Amino acid sequence: MMLRGISLARKQLFSRNFCANAIKNNVKSDGFRRFWKNTSVSGENGKVFVKLDGHSLKTPSGKKLEIPTTMQPLAHLVALEWDRLPTSSIRPHMLPVTSLFSRAMELTDAENEKKRVFDQVIKFLDTDTVLVYAPAEEYEGKLLKEQQKKWLPLKKAFEEMFNVQLKHLDGDVGIISNKQSIETHETIQKWLNSLNPWQLAAFERCVASSKSFILSTLLLQGSLSSEEVVELTNLELCFQTNKWGSLEDAHDMDHHDLRQKVSSSALVFQFANTLN
Repeated sequence: MMLRGISLARKQLFSRNFCANAIKNNVKSDGFRRFWKNTSVSGENGKVFVKLDGHSLKTPSGKKLEIPTTMQPLAHLVALEWDRLPTSSIRPHMLPVTSLFSRAMELTDAENEKKRVFDQVIKFLDTDTVLVYAPAEEYEGKLLKEQQKKWLPLKKAFEEMFNVQLKHLDGDVGIISNKQSIETHETIQKWLNSLNPWQLAAFERCVASSKSFILSTLLLQGSLSSEEVVELTNLELCFQTNKWGSLEDAHDMDHHDLRQKVSSSALVFQFANTLN
């Protein structure tokens, strides 16, 4: 059934709630054509809103998607994401910035959810991408040398930034428990507590995508670029593809997906710094 056959009243109600439900449920709505014609950005009461045909976007919980005025340039990027959607078959990868703002609002004044995020991201520090090294005999030790060359300086930079000492996994010993010290966790926890909801949402995505607390921190502090994080995250994969070749479609899609998630995280985090 096409949306054009629905009464005007039902159409207006649907357009108000569809955005929130689409993000929340990742609905597949191939039966509907795009129902909005225009996207716009407007300011009200010190906040910025993105609208579809005059109706504000909403979060999965039904709140209006509010964007701080200092982040207004990103509101236009959110509007562009929706303006470029060809149909109402919405997928998260089509809305990278929208979904980050939605996540940030869900984290606002939600202490239990923030604690859950803290617990999840800090776990990555124990088995961080940058802290897991290949065995010396693998690839004649060439992969290990490449990892040591590119990863050890990052480990050192992180340690100096937080005045901590990190343990790493030695490939010659095998995959064993690599729990960081209580003191390290406490220091990192204090830093996480200092992040505002927009920074935390961006950091959460970056860590989950790169599997690296260290790379994400250095990226969001401006020590690494998005492209460098993608390259360093895929160091072993790049080493293997240079040696054996790649599956172009699969590897290209994975690379694009990682780059999009890392880049959108860095962009939102940069603007979110203005809120502190």
